[in-house]
Amino acid sequence: MKRSQWLKLTLMGAASGSLISCAPEPRQQIVNYSDISDCVNDRVFSEQECVAQYQQAQQHAAQDAPMYQNGHDCQTDFGRDQCYHNGSFWQPFMAGFFMSRLAGSVGSGLRSGQVHSRPLYRSADDPSSFRTAENVKTGNVGDTRPRSAPNRLMSASQASLYSRSNSMGKRAATLNRGGFGQRSSSWGS
Repeated sequence: MKRSQWLKLTLMGAASGSLISCAPEPRQQIVNYSDISDCVNDRVFSEQECVAQYQQAQQHAAQDAPMYQNGHDCQTDFGRDQCYHNGSFWQPFMAGFFMSRLAGSVGSGLRSGQVHSRPLYRSADDPSSFRTAENVKTGNVGDTRPRSAPNRLMSASQASLYSRSNSMGKRAATLNRGGFGQRSSSWGS
């Protein structure tokens, strides 16, 4: 293959890759609810769906909620009496849940497709808003209008330990430097 052909193919591949990475993130319709009665009264989902999805959100909350080593840090982020000790860590109480249907066809919105839910929390510094375990705002408390949200909100989060030294929404990370790059050094001074 001639060099000019190879270069042309390489540039075409790079250009198509950059176009794909610029595509907007897929989105879906979600609805926030404080409790089962909000969901039932909204009449978007059946009572059975509301109860089942609330229970599913509670199960996700037990696994995915932010975790703290002490109650003080948790209450600083979520408010007084808004946290509990699960036996190992402190976690915030679930303040609500959001529901979505993964649509079976384009334009079907919340009326058809498989229903999914995730827990929501309210932070001490913004108690009028619902947030996911990853601290993504999904809307205001009491507002049950459907809204567009990134598809990634439906995937299970990875529960990690929060620390007060990190702001809410950031996971405490451990740096492990082994193998290549085990030591760091700088040139110059």
